[in-house]
Formats: sequence, C-alpha cells, structure tokens
Amino acid sequence: MNKSLSAWVRPPSKNFAQALSQHPEAPSIDFQKARQQHAAYCEALKTAGLAVEVLEPLDDFPDSVFIEDNAVILEGRAILCSMKEASRREETSFLADTLRSRLPLLQLERSEEHTSELQSH
Repeated sequence: MNKSLSAWVRPPSKNFAQALSQHPEAPSIDFQKARQQHAAYCEALKTAGLAVEVLEPLDDFPDSVFIEDNAVILEGRAILCSMKEASRREETSFLADTLRSRLPLLQLERSEEHTSELQSH
C-alpha cells in the first residue's frame, strides 16, 4: 500500500435518500444498495493502493457522503470549500477539524455577496 496516497471517505448516512439529486431515479434510492456500492468503492481504492480513512456518517447531512465536494488536498495543504447549497454549508465544519489536525488548512468562505475569499486557518 502506498501510504502517501490516501482517500478519506464517509459512508452514506441513514438519511442518504434525502440527498440533493437531479437524477431521475433519486426518489427510489435504495439505502442498502448505496451502502454496498460505497463499500465496493472503498475496496477499489484499497486495491489501487490507497490508504482509506473512513469518517463517521453525518445523519443531518445526507450529501456528506460526497466528501470530495468539501475539500481539495494538494501538496500537503488542504483547501476547504464553501458549499453552494445552503443545506450543505454546515457539513464542512465537521471536516475542518479533521483536516486542521493533519494539514495546514485554507478555508474558502462565502461573503454576504456570495463571493468567496481565501482565509488561512
């Protein structure tokens, strides 16, 4: 396993069926199938040689399974994004502490005018 390559994942929460989606089959999301698909995704990452760190599901944030939407890690630094959708904005705070404990963190925050600015933490 290549320890320098890693992936952080968050399993689907029990409220995953309430995630934002424009997919035509979104109303019929099968939670058990989603969990099985996520487990297979994690195994594929491991098979590819990545170290996989599994974070806790966030029941209040059904979209939090899409953790890659929240942050970019590049050259030993994390950039935490400001989420467009209001229902997703608070989920970044759960990832911020985890990131901050391991890497220098830059956080993009939305201003009142809906623009983003880079702030170092």
